[in-house]
Amino acid sequence: MYLANGIPFVRVSNLTPFEITQEKCISEELYAEIQKHQPSQGEILLSKDGSLGIAHYLHEDSSKMIPSSGILRLKNKTDRVNNEYLTLVLNSIATQEQINRDVSGSVIFHWRPDQVSKTVIPILNQEKQSEIQQKVFECLNLRKHTKHLLKYATLAIEKAIEQDEQEAINYLKSVVDKPLK
Repeated sequence: MYLANGIPFVRVSNLTPFEITQEKCISEELYAEIQKHQPSQGEILLSKDGSLGIAHYLHEDSSKMIPSSGILRLKNKTDRVNNEYLTLVLNSIATQEQINRDVSGSVIFHWRPDQVSKTVIPILNQEKQSEIQQKVFECLNLRKHTKHLLKYATLAIEKAIEQDEQEAINYLKSVVDKPLK
């Protein structure tokens, strides 16, 4: 049974390459029973049921959460590819075509773990992977900054409606380069 508050229960619909959204929660008691399924920093969450092949890399130590059984927890066991590059490849059209070849199921599509393990990953040299990794970091930072600006803009619009436009402009000027609290 899902709760309004508690430990996030991550379903396939909550998984994107950029973030994990939160809609459903489970109790602390249930979490205590199944906490061995808690993802760790450095793992890649990959959807294997429903919307197949959505990969999300956990850059930071994740807060408490439990992924559904439709999500695999992958750990990179080689130094031939970095995690950001691997996640990007898993989200690419090349992987999507492999999924299309492999999937089964008439109502809900399934990509079996044995099929996932046979996914062909093109290996680029370390220099190119590092370039890609840097671009991914830049993209994530820009995305985070954009979200902050959007929150500031929302607050500014509220100020403009409740007070006046000049108050909103002054607010934006005061916070645009500050991190959102």
